[in-house]
Amino acid sequence: MSFEIKIWGCRGSIPVSSPDHLKFGGSTACIEININGNVVIIDAGSGIRELGTELLKRGTRTAHLLLSHGHYDHIMGLPFFYPVYKADMQLHLWSGHTNCNPCTHDIISDFMREPYLPVSLDIMQANMNFYDVKEGAEIDLGNGITAVSCATNHPGGCFAWRVTDGKQSFVYWSDHEHGNDEVDARLTQFATGADVLIYDAMYTDDEYPSKKKGFGHSTWRKGCEFAQKAGVKQLLLFHHAPERTDNQLEAIEAMAHKIFAGASAARDGQIIKLD
Repeated sequence: MSFEIKIWGCRGSIPVSSPDHLKFGGSTACIEININGNVVIIDAGSGIRELGTELLKRGTRTAHLLLSHGHYDHIMGLPFFYPVYKADMQLHLWSGHTNCNPCTHDIISDFMREPYLPVSLDIMQANMNFYDVKEGAEIDLGNGITAVSCATNHPGGCFAWRVTDGKQSFVYWSDHEHGNDEVDARLTQFATGADVLIYDAMYTDDEYPSKKKGFGHSTWRKGCEFAQKAGVKQLLLFHHAPERTDNQLEAIEAMAHKIFAGASAARDGQIIKLD
């Protein structure tokens, strides 16, 4: 049995590239979970482009894509995810964070059209299946793998996701603004006992109260607090602000590690293997 998590993009809001963004990377949100060769992807930020190239090299022809929400930094890479242009590729897309019906198909089709892109969804030759799911409903991804969602506190709605093979579990809890006690408690329970937790750590303690309230994001310190309460094994701080430099992230990582020993800052290309 193997359960492997790879970070293909951990930046928030917009991709960045500079000498100050080399260690942690500049691609936006994309996570690959590979369980015994079964591929589950969470979000389709700019990092999904490189993942697509890798999947073609591997010969992967089936994958599930779980969308947290439809903000551009979480879907912008899908038109550049090369497997969707292959007729022998099967991609299952899941979401349900809004009340639209259908939801998942509309998120992608409304994005892939003029004047935003020169091509439409029709150009994708892959067998694409769109599923709208209700919060809390367990979905069967096959081969003993399941996923369940929990709503976060984020403008327009957003899902956290928990993926498990019945033994190991991974929780993706990004794009969340702390402060609503009921929602925070529900999500903490949702993450309880996870082997790995990814958490929205876009802001520092100084930035959040003075400038960032209402933007739908959280802080690295809150991530440590929630990780402790949930009893998770590893915490990956995620959704780094585009202006956050490598030196600043290293400093945040060091402070977080003092509060929660299992804390680290997510990096593009990082691999976590669960035994």
